[in-house]
Order: sequence, then structure tokens, then C-alpha cells
Amino acid sequence: MIGRTLGNRYNIIEKVGTGGMAYVYKAEDKILKRLVAIKVLKEQFIEDQEFSKKFEIEAQSAARLSHPNIVNVYDVGTDRIDDRIIHYIVMEYINGRTLKDLIREKGKLSTTEAVSYSKQIASALDLAHRNGIIHRDIKPQNIMINDEGMVKVTDFGIARISSSATITYTSSILGTVHYISPEQAKGSFIDYKSDIYSLGIVMYEMLTGRVPFDAENSVGIALAHIHEKVEAPRILNPSISPRLNSIVLKALEKNPENRFSSCRELIRALNSRDIFSDISNRAVYNPNSKKKDQEKKVAIYKTDHQQERADKKNQKNKKNVFLKILASLIIISILFFVARGLSNTFKKNEVEIPSVVNKSEAEALALILNSNLKYSIKRVYSDKVDKGYVISQSPNGGEMATKGSLVEIQISDGVETVKMPSIKGQTLQSAKAILEPLGLSIETERYEFNDSIEEGKIISQHPEANEEVSTNSQIEVTLSKGKEVKTVKMPNLLGSSEQAALKTIEDMKLKNGDLEKRYSDEYPEGTVMWQSYDQGTELKEGTAIDILISKGKSKNNITGIPSGAINLAEDENNTEQVKIFSMQIEPPTDRENFKVKIIRIYNGNEKEVYNKAHNSKDGSFTIDFVDYSSSKFKIFFDDELVHEN
Repeated sequence: MIGRTLGNRYNIIEKVGTGGMAYVYKAEDKILKRLVAIKVLKEQFIEDQEFSKKFEIEAQSAARLSHPNIVNVYDVGTDRIDDRIIHYIVMEYINGRTLKDLIREKGKLSTTEAVSYSKQIASALDLAHRNGIIHRDIKPQNIMINDEGMVKVTDFGIARISSSATITYTSSILGTVHYISPEQAKGSFIDYKSDIYSLGIVMYEMLTGRVPFDAENSVGIALAHIHEKVEAPRILNPSISPRLNSIVLKALEKNPENRFSSCRELIRALNSRDIFSDISNRAVYNPNSKKKDQEKKVAIYKTDHQQERADKKNQKNKKNVFLKILASLIIISILFFVARGLSNTFKKNEVEIPSVVNKSEAEALALILNSNLKYSIKRVYSDKVDKGYVISQSPNGGEMATKGSLVEIQISDGVETVKMPSIKGQTLQSAKAILEPLGLSIETERYEFNDSIEEGKIISQHPEANEEVSTNSQIEVTLSKGKEVKTVKMPNLLGSSEQAALKTIEDMKLKNGDLEKRYSDEYPEGTVMWQSYDQGTELKEGTAIDILISKGKSKNNITGIPSGAINLAEDENNTEQVKIFSMQIEPPTDRENFKVKIIRIYNGNEKEVYNKAHNSKDGSFTIDFVDYSSSKFKIFFDDELVHEN
């Protein structure tokens, strides 16, 4: 593939990765002059037409997802290289590495990194779920981290078909079983909560450096997902806060009903203030400390003077202790009021971002402005959200932000439409070439006979030309099968009268051809003695039928026979049946005068029986012979053999 061009647009530069179902290449978009990543479906999946179709449909669905944490899908296409069909997806090129590579390098990630990446992944999944798309294959290998530390979730294009491929195709894909949900492992119905479970596995691996379940084979791992209890990540990494520990375990609940209700709820949990707190540094009670203090107490006898001095010292120490405690209380009080004031100040500057998805543009802007936030608008086409309504927002609703922060919203421009071109009279291939740049495709192909439209060309289309249609629409076409060819079986005319034979030919929708009359010892006068096609032959309607009509028996064996006939007297003792051989001669077109020579072959002996000059202008002519039934003949034009029977 290196050095090849896909779709007359994308120059393949190098191979950058291999997945379970596809190869990934770095390429240059010749038109937009930018680097892209191209995912090419592996050969073993191309033969499965249903799989390839799903690959294309799901990639088109993913292309409609626009989010900062989702790898953009630019294009989907099919090409042919070296007689191989190539299915490919063109995506945003990410200059970075996978989360899996990062975990392998560091062993485990810091709490700060793990929480940040988890929130970004959850934000990407939240948008997909609200658009009706379940990823189904969340794992560190499908999560890219760019050089700025931003998460980019990939492989939405083959999300829906990956689960079936895991079972149906090669074992290399079964690596994803470490991240599948219990309901996926059972083959049960799954929804967006399956993605939440898979994200919980990824969070577990980021925080501990390992997956919660492993076994010698994929079946063992799948069974562990269904039955085994998850070891708390805090046991493996004591620096994890109790709050974060409980969040991971909630995401990994076996019963989907016990998990987070949505990715948005998971994000709110990850935004809680005690997510980074740790009780590991609290004071620990030591039962031996009291005993040691008691051992230090020793009985000492003091004089009155000594006792007085000791009492004064104790009073002074008590006073100093009191003053220190008082000063500490004052300082603590001051710090408390300052902290509360600062906290109130921060709280006053912090607002909750309103949820504006699926709201009208006017309502969304009013909510954002009333929350003392700013907004930016991007308008995109959508076939799922009505025109003028919000498709997505970033940050998501429910998150906290300082006043004046920017909320980015995407507003639907409705369904993108194009004017339907005329494709009547086009071949299927040329019609597809016209439709594909407009985002249109041919869904249904019907075929019917047509006397005026050439076979293989389009007779009609729906929608009709010049109608406004949405992009991604599928067009119905009817293609010509050409003129309908009707056939009949050749009847038996032998022995029929001339009149009856001609009527039968007409009734069978055949056509009368040449009619000749010859003497016959076998057929009565006026009856058919020969037909140009055998009985039962399949013929097209309108085929011309030639017949020979008997003139009855001749008065003697040689009446009507030309002077070139063979003298049968040369073999008087031969009792073999004789018959008339009739040879119709078509003159050659490459010369004016020519000589016809006929050689008769009988009992292995050859004998010249005809040799005369003819003129081509005289047209065709017939030469008749009476000879034994087993005789054969060779015909020569100017000593050149032209026929042998």
C-alpha cells in the first residue's frame, strides 16, 4: 500500500499501526494538503459483504460525531487496487500515542492524569450516547493522547460491528475481551452502560497498571467478567482516595442497573472535591505511647523551699501554656474566617453550566448568558437534530466553571440538501460516479425489459432529477434488461401439406423462409419433406423457417438429374439404397470467374464427378447427384477445398 493513492486523493506514506480488523496508515490529503490517518479493512473481512456494508454505514455514523475528544472522521470510501477491493476510513491524524503505550511506559498513572483522561473519555462517550451510538470497544488501544495531553477516542466507525467480529473472526481480535462488559460476555442485549463498564476497566488499569481480570484464554476472562468479584483498586494502589476507589467499583458493577446512570453522572462524580483526598497521613493511635509516658514519672522528695519554687514554676508554665493556646485559637479563628471568605469568593465566581442540548438556539443562548457565561457557535448539518436546535455543547451541562467561561455549542443547520441530478440513460457505474461526490448512493436496483433502452442502462430513477434531496439519501433506480426475447419450440412439419405447414409457422410466431420443391420417393406430392430446424429446437420468435415440398416420385431414377450424375452401372451388384444429393453453391466474392470441381468418395475410393467453370455474377446455383446413401463429397473452388461432407 505504501506509495499508492486511494480514491485519487490520499497518498499513502507509511504504516503506523495494526488492529484486529484493520491496518492504519499515515497519508497526505492531496486536495486539502494535510496529513490524515487511513484505516483500511483487512482482507479477511472484505469477502463478508454484510460486514463491509456495516463498516461503511457505521463509519458514516461516526463522521457525524463532532467533539474535541473524538477523532474526526473525514471520509469513507471504496477503491480497487491490484484487483482487490479496498474499504477505508479517512480520519484526523493524531500526533501522539495510545493510552496503552502510556500505561506500559509508566506502569500506572498518577491520580491527576487518570481522572483527567477518564473525564475526557466520558465526555466523548456522553455525546455518542446522546446520538444513539454505543462504542462497544472502549480500551486503551482505542484512546489516543496527543502531545498536549488531550484525549482522542477513536474507532467509533467500527464500534457496532466489533462485537460480532470478536466471535466470528481471528483470535487477534479477542484481546478486547479484557474490557468487555458482563452482558457482552453473555451475548445479551447491551446499551450505553456497557461502555461505562469498559471505561471502568480502563480507569482501573490506569490507576493500578493492570486489568482486573486475566486468564489463560479468552473464555476464562469472559467468565471472570460475569462471575468474579473485582479486587478494589485501592488494595493495589493505597494512594487512591476512598472516593475514587468507590467510583471505579461503581462503574464495574456486574448489574448495569447498579452502575452510573450516564457518563454525565460519572463526570459529576469525578468532579467531586474529595476525589484526591487520602486518609493515609492521619495520626495513628499507639497503645504503647501511654505506657512510656507513665514510665517517665518518678517520685521525688522536695523541701518546702523547693516545693514553693516548683509551684511558682508550674504556675508560670501554666500561664505560658494558656497564652499559647489563646494565641493559637485567635490565629485559627482568623484563618477560618479568611478561608471562609476566600471560599465564598470562589463560590461566588463559580457557576454551574446549564444543559442546552436539544434546546432552541434562542433558549440556549439565554440560559448561557443568564449564567454569566460566554458562548461560541458552530453550525453544522444534521439529519438527527432539527434546524436551529443545539446538537452538542462543551463543557457539558452540570459541570462547574468560573463566570465568563466559554461554552462552545453546535447548532443544527438541518439536513444538508443537494439537487438530484439526472442519471437516466447512464450505466450503474457511471451513475455512482455522478452521485458519490454529492453524498448520494444507490440503494435499490430493479431490472425490467425495455425495447428502447439499451441493456444495463437506467430507465427510471427515484427521486426524479432536479428534486431537492438530503445528502446521504439512497436512490432507487430501474435498469434495462434490453428487449425481451421470447422463444418457441420448433414444431414437426414433415408430412404436413404446404398450406398447413405455412399456417403452423405463422401461428407459432415464426417467419416463412425459403420454399423449394423437389422430387421424393418417400413423401407424397405437396407435403413437407424437409425443415431447416429439427423438432423441439428452441427458436426466437420471428426466426425464418425454410422448407422443401415434395414434387412426388419422378418417372425414372434420373429424370431431372443433370448430365454430371454418376453412372451407377459401374457397380451393378451393389444393392445399397440410392438417393438424391442436392448441393447449393454460393459463388466466392473475391473473384469473377471460378471453376467448381466435385470429388465423390465411396468405399474409400475418390472420383471426380464434376468440373466446370462458372461466373460469380450468375449468383447461387444447385447441383444434384444420384448416388449411394453412404457417399461423401469434396467441393473445390479453383483447386481450393471449400467443403467436405
